Amino acid sequence: MLLLYKSLYAIKNSFPKVWIFGSGPTEYKYQDLREFRDPIIFINDTHLMADDCPSDHKFFVTHHLSKYQRVSPVTIFLRKATSLTTEWNISAESRYFPVNACIAISVFLEDEVTEEFFQQHAWLLNRDIVAEKNTIASFSGSVTTALYISWFMGCLEPTLVGCNPESLTDNHDPRIGGAMIYDPAKIRRNQILLTQILGLKPIYL
Repeated sequence: MLLLYKSLYAIKNSFPKVWIFGSGPTEYKYQDLREFRDPIIFINDTHLMADDCPSDHKFFVTHHLSKYQRVSPVTIFLRKATSLTTEWNISAESRYFPVNACIAISVFLEDEVTEEFFQQHAWLLNRDIVAEKNTIASFSGSVTTALYISWFMGCLEPTLVGCNPESLTDNHDPRIGGAMIYDPAKIRRNQILLTQILGLKPIYL
């Protein structure tokens, strides 16, 4: 039975093992999902596989909610996005809302991961304060949200399927479909640096 989590507090330090599913190239056999019980974070179009997975802990992240308002996993809903850089200097509330169960949060959404950003906002590396403020950090590439959430969940060795930065191109896995319309090189840099800053040791499949 899918557990319908409704707050960041409910998932803080709850899962030492987390899988992240993206739509990049992979040799992973998706039929294995039918025996899957571990917590999973689905990114974008990979939510289409969620119904085949019996895990009770299924989550969904995207930076494109207008396209994904109706999915089956619990949506990590980036309700209000704020930029802290002078280049962007924006704050916006989502005009779209998920119709499934969701955890509504605020997010500091920046273009690129930098060590300076986390030095200036060191509280974003403290899970207790993140939960209290109900605010996370995210960057270009939906995978950065998934990585940050997996860290918040207490997982330091997430397993990523279809998210290997060394094979990240504009060609998605044909089993999922779609095409990357943003800068894959930037997303690759963001992913690698974020894992280093968060102290993650990702396993890529």
